[in-house]
Amino acid sequence: MTQSSSIWNYVDDKFYSTHNEIRDLYDKVNELSTHMMIIDRRVQELNDLLVKKDAPKRKASVKKEHSNA
Repeated sequence: MTQSSSIWNYVDDKFYSTHNEIRDLYDKVNELSTHMMIIDRRVQELNDLLVKKDAPKRKASVKKEHSNA
């Protein structure tokens, strides 16, 4: 094997290993993105529940403010 071909083999190996690392990172980012969407959806559901739970209190407080005015 000549020195030139061994250099190209090294470059080739590095390219493919870097390519595989990038693909692995891309997969991890996609997985994290999926988890973030799930978390965001659940936070929104909890927020909606809090708004519904708080609605009667808020209505009472608004009525109280209007009656004090």
